[in-house]
Amino acid sequence: MSRMRALLSRLRRERDPEEIVAVSIWDCEDVHGQAQSMNISLTPAEAEAVLEDMEQNHDAEIGLNWRSMEAAINRVVAKRSSS
Repeated sequence: MSRMRALLSRLRRERDPEEIVAVSIWDCEDVHGQAQSMNISLTPAEAEAVLEDMEQNHDAEIGLNWRSMEAAINRVVAKRSSS
């Protein structure tokens, strides 16, 4: 999972600050909002686990999106249930 500090540092080193780019940034607030829409409550650690799951398990041809977040939330909740 990427930390904002590390990401910003990398961008400063490797990118021209005038370069035009398209990016999407997903954070724990997005995760909690999506979980609430699914009637699921997550701990802060579970929200971070969702982001990590999304990063590790998404289809690169599709990218990160609300559906991949929903699937990641379901996987994290399933792990909670099996513990």
